[in-house]
Amino acid sequence: MTPIKSRPLIDQEIEELDAFLLSDDGLENAMDVSGLDGFLCAVLSGPNVIMPSEWMRWVWDSTEGKQSPEFTSEKQAQRILDLLMRHANDIAVTLTQFPQYYEPLFLARDHKGRTVSIVDEWCCGYVKGIALDPSGWQPLFEAHPDWFEAIHLYGTESGWDRLKELVEAYQDADARHQAFVELIAPAARNIHAYWLARRAPARDTIDDTRRPIWLWQEVQALPWSTEIVALTCGIRELLATPVVPPQASTASLLCNTGPRPKMLERCRL
Repeated sequence: MTPIKSRPLIDQEIEELDAFLLSDDGLENAMDVSGLDGFLCAVLSGPNVIMPSEWMRWVWDSTEGKQSPEFTSEKQAQRILDLLMRHANDIAVTLTQFPQYYEPLFLARDHKGRTVSIVDEWCCGYVKGIALDPSGWQPLFEAHPDWFEAIHLYGTESGWDRLKELVEAYQDADARHQAFVELIAPAARNIHAYWLARRAPARDTIDDTRRPIWLWQEVQALPWSTEIVALTCGIRELLATPVVPPQASTASLLCNTGPRPKMLERCRL
């Protein structure tokens, strides 16, 4: 088995992961890659460490967390888990060690000759990440509600209703939209920094609350991580050897694709 090489995903790999998640003959309610990016950002930024065994099932099934992927081979399972965990590691390292370089993975589309960021999926994913530990997040909601304003506007059903009043009703809607979009990345950085200084260790697996979490190594330590693959494609020994922590990505990524349909039910657990 080839060891996992932990490094940021390139554009082609992001498209490959997105294609698997949204394939017509695969998972019915999987996150797309932008929603996944927002979800992982929240999971990795929160007050308590959430292990992959707790959050990964929501990637495959964003509505109920029950459906598992059906890999066609050991090679495909290794490849998809590799892409998923490398992306999670990249987010964790960037936010922890190089937060000034962190940028959300938004979708984009052309509108009247201009590129417009589509942030609904990312914000929905972030809201779902928060929903894994709502009571833990509550103190920050109360201390800094402004950090969540744009995320809630684009990531919740009630927020979409408010957008009609705050953005869509005006002639300069594009400019108003972009002003909210530009609030999201700084808010994500502020939120991560706030909880990083206060985060509790995950059981006995982390002895320093200030260091990044090497997620793929955590997956390897969990019996669940091998069992989920065994359940979906009959493989018993899939995981590779531990890897060297990845280098931080210094580039922001923009997935240039058309907007996907809004699915309100995907924003809530």
